[in-house]
Amino acid sequence: MTALVRAELRKLTTTRLWLWMLVLGLAMVGGTTSAAIGFAEPGRLGLDTAPGQRTVFAQATATLVVVGILGIIAVTGEFAHQTATPTFLATPRRGRVVVAKLVTYAVAGLGYAAACTVVLLAVAFPWFAAKHVDIVLSGADLARTLGGVGIEVALYAVLGVAVGCLMRNQIAAIVGFVVYIFVVGPILSGVEATSEVAQYLPYQAGNALGRLTSSVDAAMLGQAAGGLVLLAWALAFATLGTRVAIRRDIT
Repeated sequence: MTALVRAELRKLTTTRLWLWMLVLGLAMVGGTTSAAIGFAEPGRLGLDTAPGQRTVFAQATATLVVVGILGIIAVTGEFAHQTATPTFLATPRRGRVVVAKLVTYAVAGLGYAAACTVVLLAVAFPWFAAKHVDIVLSGADLARTLGGVGIEVALYAVLGVAVGCLMRNQIAAIVGFVVYIFVVGPILSGVEATSEVAQYLPYQAGNALGRLTSSVDAAMLGQAAGGLVLLAWALAFATLGTRVAIRRDIT
């Protein structure tokens, strides 16, 4: 398994895609952090409140889109570039290959989250100081937020690999993933009629894990519960994706 993980890491770093996607992730986090601070208004999510500051320091979650897409490409790219056959011939037990991809991209997700957190802090702290806003979060509270974000991003990388296993068509998989993150998830979470159910879906469960409060009215689990729900979704998709990859004809 270690050799397979090393092989997947080589595949990831052989091209510059990982670098350009990292740059994109860093830019997205810098932009969303600036927007969260610049457009913050007084109230329950104001910059001088704990929930408001947690939302600012959770902005590294923006990179989950990037790592999710990377995970999708990790699988669909094998078919697009016709490398799936030699990959599975070299390791006939396909399940081990999929697990290696899941592990590799989960680790990559943690790395992306760490890099984006550095950018977030570099933007947030000076801006708070310029606005003369004191940090009301304790060190432990801030650490819980940043740690939750890291785990959330890693789990979305796992979801990306799983989606790639389920949907061989790269464009369809990426479009479906992005539409869920930017359209379906926010709508289901923000509409009162579906908010209670939506908190148990990946989008809002991830927000709970990362402590990202997009609306004071949206139903949201606690951080630990949100993390367990997102983990359950990731494991379920990973299991289903692995079964599909094992049984599917690769030619």
